[in-house]
Amino acid sequence: LSDPLFWIMLLLTLVAAVRMANGGVGQWYDAESGEWVMRGAAVGSLPGSVDGGGRMEFAACLVILVVLQGCRHALGRGARCAFLLGFSAISGVAAAAECVRAGMGDRAVLAAMDCSFSNPSYSGVYYGIALLAGISAFSAGLQRGWYRSLFLFVFAVAGNAAGLFAFSPAVVTLVFVSAAFLLVPSGGIAAKLAPFFGEAGFLPKDFFPVHDLLSRLSLDMWSVHPWLGAGLGSFADGVRFIASSEDLAAIPAQQSAPFGLHWLVLAERGSIGAFLILAPLAVLAASYVRRAVSGVAAGFPPPSCFAGFLVLPAAVLESLAGVSLLAPGAMTAFMLLFSVAASSFAKVKSNV
Repeated sequence: LSDPLFWIMLLLTLVAAVRMANGGVGQWYDAESGEWVMRGAAVGSLPGSVDGGGRMEFAACLVILVVLQGCRHALGRGARCAFLLGFSAISGVAAAAECVRAGMGDRAVLAAMDCSFSNPSYSGVYYGIALLAGISAFSAGLQRGWYRSLFLFVFAVAGNAAGLFAFSPAVVTLVFVSAAFLLVPSGGIAAKLAPFFGEAGFLPKDFFPVHDLLSRLSLDMWSVHPWLGAGLGSFADGVRFIASSEDLAAIPAQQSAPFGLHWLVLAERGSIGAFLILAPLAVLAASYVRRAVSGVAAGFPPPSCFAGFLVLPAAVLESLAGVSLLAPGAMTAFMLLFSVAASSFAKVKSNV
């Protein structure tokens, strides 16, 4: 109970529960005026969401609240390595299964492989985080002499590399330093590799003008609802009511989010929501830096410590143009991996 991160995550979980229950955000047709209007949440003074839009976020907050404490305070060095290996291996199995489904022509999986910039949330980011966890576990396992688990380490790394490559655009794959794989259909491979050989750009040709336009519209949405935001999941509908006809013509069809996590957080969650997201990340980052300084001074730290050093810049870079880390799976994976990395350093007096 002395850990400030526990209380921050408890508050974040309670807010997520309120947001989940306080639905109703969305378009509504006013028969009297004959116009479509943007309806707010059932209780306007509380955080809201579209109907059913906050369930997965609440579940993710609950998982992080419970598991994060175990990662920070109850795992020894061997347990941390096993945790990273287990997490990465299970994710690798899921990635391999998704690639097999893509090879069998599953339309939903093939649609996810397209990685459209109209929905800049990519499941491959989750596999990228799991890949970094697998690499750290692989190094730690070799150091501890876990040679019998070598195949599991290799499978975890290869499977997550495949998932990152398949379900992320080339620029995100480049950020996470992915490896190529063989299970994706040949057409998918060609589309993914084209930017690396100069046959296509890493970003759409109109990316920056659309980025600036969506950023401005997000800022306009935030100015209307500065504290609580317009509501979770409301960006796609809300932007239609504040954009001019010229703006709407320039926005790609089915655009569900701006290009940048910070813009989506401000538009849908407001200043209070942004603070609640940044607060636990700030505590984890401060914990990592403090333990890193002390751990390096005391001697060479274990390999699992470097997971945080690897995942943080990759996540920050991806968030500048995407919103993948707001997905419950990616956010949970990032928080847990960063927590394990921080707790792997030698604990110092009055550290958090």
